[in-house]
Amino acid sequence: MKNFLDFILLAVVTVGICLFMSGCVNKQLAESYSQYLDTAGTEYLQYVENDPALTDDDKAIRHGNHDQAAATVKKFRETKWSW
Repeated sequence: MKNFLDFILLAVVTVGICLFMSGCVNKQLAESYSQYLDTAGTEYLQYVENDPALTDDDKAIRHGNHDQAAATVKKFRETKWSW
């Protein structure tokens, strides 16, 4: 069991180092996500507002997710070192 946990820890550290060294953001990923937010994301928000099965809390969560995604895309567009 200890060897397995050591292996998992080593794997997590290795993946973390690889991600750190490869750069902070993939520009194509950020752009595709931005395009999604501008198209289907907007339609999704309209669906959320019109869905009678969703509670106010459900709607707030979905709006929060959309807002956080938009803020993340904006952050990476404005952060020159991330490209």
